[in-house]
Amino acid sequence: MFEVKVNTDELDRYLGGIIGRLDNPEPLMAKISTELVSESEQQFRDEKESDGKPWPDLAPSTKEWRRKKGKEKNRKLQVSGALASSVQGYHNKTEAGVLAGSADSEDYAAIHLFGGEAGRINSRVLIPARRYLPIKGDPDNAELSDSVSQALLILAKDYFSDGLHSD
Repeated sequence: MFEVKVNTDELDRYLGGIIGRLDNPEPLMAKISTELVSESEQQFRDEKESDGKPWPDLAPSTKEWRRKKGKEKNRKLQVSGALASSVQGYHNKTEAGVLAGSADSEDYAAIHLFGGEAGRINSRVLIPARRYLPIKGDPDNAELSDSVSQALLILAKDYFSDGLHSD
C-alpha cells in the first residue's frame, strides 16, 4: 500500500486566521466607521457627493443673506459648522455606521441630506439635496454610494487577507 501524507499546517494557520477575524469583526467595523466619516469629511471639503456629483449651487436669496451677514465666503452647509462637526462614526462587534445631526444641527440635517420643502407655512422653499453622507437613494431606500461600497469591499478584503498572514 502506498500512502501520501499532506502537511496542512500552513493551511490550518491561514484558516485559523480567517476564523479568528470572523469571530471578532470589530476591528473591521472600526475601519468601516472611520472610512465613512472620512468620506463625509471629504464631501464637505469638496462640496460634492461621494460619486463626484457637485452639490447644487446656493439659491440667490441664500447668497444675498450670506452677503448681508458677511458670510459669503463660507462653504455650503458650513455657515456655523454645526452640521459638519456633527458627523460621527459608530461601531460595535457587528455594525458600523455614520451619524449626522446633533443638538445644533438636528433640525436641518435630514433636509439638507435628502432635500425637500422647508420654512414657514407661507414661505416654503425647496432645499436641494446635498449629500454630505456617502449615500444614494431616497430616505426610505438609502444605500451606500457605489464608490464607498467599493472602498469598503477593499477594506474587508484587506482585513481578511491580513488574517492569512498574521498568525
